[in-house]
Amino acid sequence: GKRLGPKVADGEKVPKGQILIRQRGTKFGKGNGVREGRDHTLYSEVDGFVKVSKRLGKQIVSVVSK
Repeated sequence: GKRLGPKVADGEKVPKGQILIRQRGTKFGKGNGVREGRDHTLYSEVDGFVKVSKRLGKQIVSVVSK
């Protein structure tokens, strides 16, 4: 197994640099406060809370600071 998939849940507090989702291709899109690595891994760009939403039928992962 490649240990792919979400590493954190919606609403969870994450620090800067935390891996959010490991994926092959772009199953999940990146939103505000999220960067995409070379292998399509999504990780947080800022400290905050994870928010998962839908945009145009695709799941989008954002990190919002509160």
